[in-house]
Amino acid sequence: MPTGVFREKVSGDAVELRIVARASQNAIARQSPAMMRTTSCRAARDMLHAELQNGFYVQASENFASTAINLYQGGKFCEIVGQYNPAGLGPDLKSRAINLDQIR
Repeated sequence: MPTGVFREKVSGDAVELRIVARASQNAIARQSPAMMRTTSCRAARDMLHAELQNGFYVQASENFASTAINLYQGGKFCEIVGQYNPAGLGPDLKSRAINLDQIR
């Protein structure tokens, strides 16, 4: 499964971000689903934070919402999906936002 940051224009200036990360080699070698989930989601969260700090995203804390977290292959891969809109997010998107700091 390809890993990285994937961007797709949704409408206007809005962009959907998909961040896919792989679990640590140690977690995979141990075949531990809990360790794989933890390390893959931590890596995805770290990649997302780095992406949002790159200067392209204005007021990312206000204009970005994570809307889904998906696990694949028993947690070996974690995908975070979200939307960024420099004009601001609508209340429907804000109400569905996932707090990524609660991911362990």
